[in-house]
Amino acid sequence: MTIDNLLAVDVITADGRFVRANERENTDLFWALREAAAISVSSRGSNSRLHPLGPGVLSGLVVYP
Repeated sequence: MTIDNLLAVDVITADGRFVRANERENTDLFWALREAAAISVSSRGSNSRLHPLGPGVLSGLVVYP
């Protein structure tokens, strides 16, 4: 799942503070946002882990009649 690759989330709290949540800072908020992301969460930004792709990866439009 995409949410498993989430590294950090930038959030503006209800009282207007800018907060960065990741595994080292604001961990309770980070894990709560990871769990809630499957439902729907608004954030200012996020960082995700990328994975290398091999040369056999193709892209294109797939249209079913």
